[in-house]
Amino acid sequence: MQASSTQGVNALMAAAIQGRAEVVKTLLNSIHGAALIQAKSASGANALMYAAQGGHKEVVQLLLDYGFVECQLAPQGQLGGALDIALADGHKEVADLLRKYGAVCFVSNVGSALSANITPGQ
Repeated sequence: MQASSTQGVNALMAAAIQGRAEVVKTLLNSIHGAALIQAKSASGANALMYAAQGGHKEVVQLLLDYGFVECQLAPQGQLGGALDIALADGHKEVADLLRKYGAVCFVSNVGSALSANITPGQ
């Protein structure tokens, strides 16, 4: 259940990347849900970041409803948060949803390089 790729992408992250809401829901409701949602890939990204990058609003909503909480401060040199990524990739509806849940930007200069850093290798 918790198998991950060489990039550290677990099953929940993979489902978030693909926007597969039903799979995300199943994984969150499994006994591994809490561990899966806490995990980060080798690049430091989490399932919420991947869902935001893809503009998958339904998946973002599921993760937020489950109780996903991002740290309000990004460690220096780390990726920004899901809101930064949604804004960088032009996903306004996702960004609005994240703001509704209290997300704040981690970086002031949002650019496409931010989201490029979380794309898992093929």
